[in-house]
Amino acid sequence: MGSDNYDSEIILWEEFLQGDANAYNLLMKMFYKDLLFYGQRFTNDNELVKDCIQEVFLKLWKTKHKLNRTQFVKFYLLTCLRRQIVSAMDSEKKFFTKNQLVFKDSPFVLKDKETEMIADEVVRERVYFVKKLLDGLPKRQQEILFLTYYMQADANQISEILNISKQSVYNLLNEAKKRLRSENQE
Repeated sequence: MGSDNYDSEIILWEEFLQGDANAYNLLMKMFYKDLLFYGQRFTNDNELVKDCIQEVFLKLWKTKHKLNRTQFVKFYLLTCLRRQIVSAMDSEKKFFTKNQLVFKDSPFVLKDKETEMIADEVVRERVYFVKKLLDGLPKRQQEILFLTYYMQADANQISEILNISKQSVYNLLNEAKKRLRSENQE
């Protein structure tokens, strides 16, 4: 993310906290796709994810005067969404581990149109090989790789989103990389 985007996020967040409805709407537009993409990693129920995103923004608007400033707007929103999905799925009994959201299918999947555009068979085979490697990782490691490489989150941000220690983030990320390297060498 460029510095200008980062600065504009912080400015919009500050304006939103002061009650600016236009800044609020711009924040929703700016982060909706990232939130939707992240939420879809937990459930195939797109309507549930969309409802959760809407609920996050409604809660934010209602509590804007109580919220704190943040330097990391996107990661704050990802954390809020994750908690909202946990709450929604827990109330609907959609997963079995209490208070733990399970990262579903590997996020490292090419969309059909993108797949069709890949003409080179060698590249296509490599993509599927990498996907297979990633699918073999534990879900928590997949989620950390997703947050690191797709969402450009750092260890501090990931530890907040997942509510785990920063050291656990490093350990899981290193273990994922080590497993991918060892599988790739076989």
